[in-house]
Amino acid sequence: MNKLKAFTLAETLIVMGIIGFIAAISVPRLRDGMDERTLVAQLGKIDTDLQTGYQAVITRYNEPTSLETWEYAGLTDANAIIKIRDLLGARLADNLSAQKKCGTSSGCFTSDSTIDSSTSYQKMIVKSGAAVALTITSKPDFTCSTAENRYYPCPFGSIVVDVNGNETGPNKAGYDIFAYTISKNGIEPNGLNETSGVVLSSTDGKQNTAWALKAQNEDYNNATSSNGGSMTCKNGTVLDWKKQRTCK
Repeated sequence: MNKLKAFTLAETLIVMGIIGFIAAISVPRLRDGMDERTLVAQLGKIDTDLQTGYQAVITRYNEPTSLETWEYAGLTDANAIIKIRDLLGARLADNLSAQKKCGTSSGCFTSDSTIDSSTSYQKMIVKSGAAVALTITSKPDFTCSTAENRYYPCPFGSIVVDVNGNETGPNKAGYDIFAYTISKNGIEPNGLNETSGVVLSSTDGKQNTAWALKAQNEDYNNATSSNGGSMTCKNGTVLDWKKQRTCK
């Protein structure tokens, strides 16, 4: 009579242990990859919203070329900056269908306590759930000496975004927190460069907005050193916009 063959309990436990070990080391990597793709997609969404919202503000208020008409006669530079910041913040909040408007008060950007507590920023949470903080640093001057620059000509303000809002992590620069510059060109992602196209920062991840948008990855977070706007991945691959745009 033929005897039925089967795995023993010990063999079954060994196989299950191996499967569990493989799952333990692979699932976090899969989850991290999915999270990164989600964050990059959310950055793309708020980027589109910012661009269209800003242009809608300019068009609606019949100022097709600049914000210079927002500088009220008789105001000091400091007061003009405040006026422009508050007007642009309020008008942008309306065009982005903000679900919460904090103005210069706290409560809309709690993922970064420094920004949230600062009265220099107009803060809001937009319809997509992203947190947005806007500040104006100088009166717009579109005749300045840098007006011929391709990127960031005559910069006069900045925007910081948390693409998935205050309640969802990781709340880290370069992961879900990114920076933009407001210039004569409009709202531009930080990290653009006249010569290299896109450069990377190893000291402040939120400056890598252009890379995340254009390369569609956050591989710079797996890199540990920088060299002239490039970064070296843990596997030795050098991230360089013109040569290599992924650590893989």
